[in-house]
Amino acid sequence: NTSGAVSIVTTVFPLTIIADITATGQSLTLTGVGIYQTTGTILAAGLTVNAGAGSIALNQANNNFTGAVSLNNTGPNSVAITDANALDFGSSTLGSGSLTVTAVGITQSGAITVAGTSSFNAGAGVITLTQSNDFTGAVSLNNSGANNVAIVDSNDITIGVTSLGTGTFAVTGSNIKLNSNVTTTNNSQTYTG
Repeated sequence: NTSGAVSIVTTVFPLTIIADITATGQSLTLTGVGIYQTTGTILAAGLTVNAGAGSIALNQANNNFTGAVSLNNTGPNSVAITDANALDFGSSTLGSGSLTVTAVGITQSGAITVAGTSSFNAGAGVITLTQSNDFTGAVSLNNSGANNVAIVDSNDITIGVTSLGTGTFAVTGSNIKLNSNVTTTNNSQTYTG
């Protein structure tokens, strides 16, 4: 492919991935009414997912996205994505279903809008979500080690069950609500509202 991009599209039905997809050095676009990965590994330089009024389930443990990942869907449809390494969010707009992200470090190069709840699980990595985000539901943040966590919401933000390592923890939003326990082994916590 000379354009440096690979697209897989179905306009009416769900897109189910049942084998490896390797787009090394290329961006990958997946489009369908729901995107599901049952087996296989996805390797891509960047990823754009357009799931319409469907769920997104790209949670195989060996997935590796080396560029920005943009996820888009609508309605009460859940989203789950796993990256074996660090994950960089591109601009993403999600419906009222839950968002679950698992990677070794989570950052962003574009804003995230989520109408439902969000859970960011960064393992022994940082969580840096400091764009003009809008998290309507509670946000849970989890990591370990001396890795900092920073999150920004351009509106109100509710922090859900959170367990952090020894890095710093900074939350910025119009109004900040701690909905549940925040467990951290570091005393450096900053809340700016």
